[in-house]
Amino acid sequence: MLTRTTIITTPTPNRPTHRGPIRRTTTTTVVAVFLTAATAVLAVLAEPQRPASANPLSAPATSAAPMQTPAGTPPNDTAATDDPAGDASGSRYSRGLASSTVGRLFDQDGRSCTATVIDSRSGTIAVTAAHCVWVPRNRGNYGGSSWLSAQSGPIALDRFIPGSVSNSAPHGSWAITEVRVHPRWVASDNPRYDVAFIRLGRSDGQSAEDVLGGERISFSAYSGSSRPAVTALGYPAEDGFDGASLRRCSTSAVTTTDEGELAMNCAMTGGASGGPWMTGFDPATGRGVIVGVTAYVHVADPTLYATPLTDEARVLYRAADTAAVADANDQNDDNCGPGRDTDRGEAAGDVTAVG
Repeated sequence: MLTRTTIITTPTPNRPTHRGPIRRTTTTTVVAVFLTAATAVLAVLAEPQRPASANPLSAPATSAAPMQTPAGTPPNDTAATDDPAGDASGSRYSRGLASSTVGRLFDQDGRSCTATVIDSRSGTIAVTAAHCVWVPRNRGNYGGSSWLSAQSGPIALDRFIPGSVSNSAPHGSWAITEVRVHPRWVASDNPRYDVAFIRLGRSDGQSAEDVLGGERISFSAYSGSSRPAVTALGYPAEDGFDGASLRRCSTSAVTTTDEGELAMNCAMTGGASGGPWMTGFDPATGRGVIVGVTAYVHVADPTLYATPLTDEARVLYRAADTAAVADANDQNDDNCGPGRDTDRGEAAGDVTAVG
């Protein structure tokens, strides 16, 4: 049970891009939410060492030019079959709600992750991995020389492109105006806290969810012994993938590590970080319930790992959404206009019963 929540706001520093001229972007507010809870008062958490081949999955763009599907590759927009063995190929997928809510999250250096617009009262919230938006002070759980040598602190984000296909933006390009991460992620790269919520700017007065829709979210689907089947979506951009299309893996055999991370056999690679893991996924409609986000891959298997959404993530989500609603109400008061219907969001997503 939470006893206190403190919010600290820090402006994101400007970082030059290494690909082309410096771009002017919307200022992003970075927020760390500090918790005092029965489950969080223990200051020291075990942080197991990851294998040397365990890598966070943010990926550099392969080139400055538009990324195209390799010549001769047949289009395949159908989902992987939902057979009991699942499908680990990372096949192309573009249907229904997922084709507009899941997209590529770029930083100012051209690296990309995956993020998903979720159902919220404000209509402006998306979920991704914390390592896509913030480099912690202490590192060692995740490998990679660039990760280990990077300057700690917030990553200068550029834009979110939902439903990206061959580097196009069929649903526009959305600014990131706020980022929320757990303070324990700020301190160390413990995968348990590798989740972040971002607030997206508005387009012609409309929220992201107004335009794109929003996937439902649950913070208890993998509590206890519940182990429902899972579909993972993402934009892998390395080792045979080019980031040009949304990809999918599915399994009915999700395992849980000793540290509580979710795992499945899946061929997706760098760029898939932050992508949603969904239960109850309907490949015909692209709808499901997000229960975790992709964190890293063990490349030798290959095995994809995810951070499950727990009560700690719930606090971040609520704080992000509440602040967005308050800011929107303040703006509406200033403009004397109507506010958004705030009955949406948590009732439709947070308390969804899954599994």
